[in-house]
Amino acid sequence: MSRRNIMALAILAGLFLAVAGVLFPLAVLPGGVTTQATAQYLAGSQGASLLYVAAVLLSNLLFLPVLVLLTIRLYFKRPGTAIGAGVMIALAILLETIAVLVSLARWSSIPAAAGGDKTAISLFETIQALFLAIDLPGVLLFYAGAAIYALGLRRMHRPSAVILAVSIALLIAGGLLMAKSPAASTLLTAASIIVYGLGYMALGRLATILGR
Repeated sequence: MSRRNIMALAILAGLFLAVAGVLFPLAVLPGGVTTQATAQYLAGSQGASLLYVAAVLLSNLLFLPVLVLLTIRLYFKRPGTAIGAGVMIALAILLETIAVLVSLARWSSIPAAAGGDKTAISLFETIQALFLAIDLPGVLLFYAGAAIYALGLRRMHRPSAVILAVSIALLIAGGLLMAKSPAASTLLTAASIIVYGLGYMALGRLATILGR
């Protein structure tokens, strides 16, 4: 694969992930409300939620070949970093792809659940629990992989290390504020996703450098 194609894939993957970050505050579910209220919220934000799903899927699809190539090329210089981060992010991509596809299954029950139908509410809760069971491990794997890259590349490719470290720091800050200020937590998480998109681009650049 040529350097131009690698960078094109990495840039597009990063841009779509950044779009997902921008849409995240609109797609995230409100906390502390009933299932019916959650369904009503989703019914009113269907467009943003579907765009978020599309952005995540496209980002995953585009970055996967870059990740495979980076893992192969980086292995000869940083084998631990290459395998550790590569495997974790590849698994994260798989889990997040499944998670967003599962989230689409909620839409069949949303209209009835928003209207208070008990069967639809039960179905919605079951699908939502399945989504969270897949999504949360995927997110943890994404950031665990980012942490391995940040540590392993701090001397080899500082831009990648710094960008991913900033993304991790934003996510941690968002988690710490979740109880006190959910709105600030959501914005910090969104910023973390956007910065992670820049990390995709930096890692794509590293893959081209290693291929020289």
